Parts: sequence; structure tokens; C-alpha cells
Amino acid sequence: MNRTITNDMNDLEPTTLEVDLPNWVLASLNARAKRIGIPMGDLIRIWIADKIDSLDRDDVKKAA
Repeated sequence: MNRTITNDMNDLEPTTLEVDLPNWVLASLNARAKRIGIPMGDLIRIWIADKIDSLDRDDVKKAA
């Protein structure tokens, strides 16, 4: 899924997502976020966006 830049800013509006995670995952995320000095929610958003970008790049390589 390729993301494209559009004039429509609606795709930037945040949506709440509820996810159940094991306590050890939350503790690990919290520790990592504290270590780098950002809120845990920001860390999760960054990691998800990075993973999507990585998968998109892999898809392009496979298509070539």
C-alpha cells in the first residue's frame, strides 16, 4: 500500500485504537520511551510508521 501526499488533510486526523498487549510488552515500551525521552504513545506511532515504510520498500523491491 503506497501512501501518497494529498491536499486532503483528513488522513492525518488521529483515530483511537485500543490494543491489548501483555504487561511485559508495555513495560518494555515504557522503558524504551523513557530512555529516549518521548511518550510511549509517540514511540508506538513512530515504530508503526517505520514498519509500514519498511514493508512498502520491501514491496517495491519485490516488484522490481
